[in-house]
Amino acid sequence: MPNDDAEKAVGGRLFFEFVSQELKNERERRAALDSRSVTVITSSGSFVTLSFALVAVVTKMTDYRPSQLTIILLALATLALCSAALFALLASRLVFYVVVTTEQLISWTRDEFWLDEEDNARWQLTHANSRTIKSLRQGNAVKANRLLYALWAQLLAFGLMSASIVVVLVEQL
Repeated sequence: MPNDDAEKAVGGRLFFEFVSQELKNERERRAALDSRSVTVITSSGSFVTLSFALVAVVTKMTDYRPSQLTIILLALATLALCSAALFALLASRLVFYVVVTTEQLISWTRDEFWLDEEDNARWQLTHANSRTIKSLRQGNAVKANRLLYALWAQLLAFGLMSASIVVVLVEQL
């Protein structure tokens, strides 16, 4: 264990840098999750449009009437896509996280903090950033879980749409 204050200060700087990088990483992760949410919403809407277009084209050809199975499969696929979009919307929802309050920032401008030793200031900033990281990670975990549900719903919808296409093709033979 280091006994010398200079060695302790190095540890504090290293920890401060690490926590600062972790905070940056969590903010980038949140932005990436939000971006993925938008992608899921867009692709789900596109798949719903595609499924309706498919039904329109198939029913116009040779006065085809889809079977009850085809209608059920397409209805379930549409429901799954709407569920995926809903999960993605919930994932993109703003999740509040803990940040340093304005009052805390103002208090740090007082002489007792402003003129404080570097180690003490670094400790306070690291503590504040650690609290923010904790809440960001919790919010990001919620976003990621909702995106996972959206992915499974999209995969289910894709399977149901594929099955409905196979049924239509078999019925046309």
